[in-house]
Amino acid sequence: MTSYIEAKKDINRGKLSRVYLIYGMETYMIDDLTQSIVKQVLREDDAEFNLSQYDLRDTAIQVGLEDIETPSFFGTEKSSL
Repeated sequence: MTSYIEAKKDINRGKLSRVYLIYGMETYMIDDLTQSIVKQVLREDDAEFNLSQYDLRDTAIQVGLEDIETPSFFGTEKSSL
């Protein structure tokens, strides 16, 4: 398990993992890490079409998994949160 500080340093250096499991009670840290990942992966103008966000309390995991398997339509990278 990687700490928030270690993950933040790696993300800011551009050393990204293919998958992150981010959980906990500190919503600031969760939001900060997810936004840092998005900034590294997607250009600002690509985010509109290539960024998907899911709250698994409201959405079935299958929906998110199907989205992950779908290729990016308008850019080279895609991010699903």
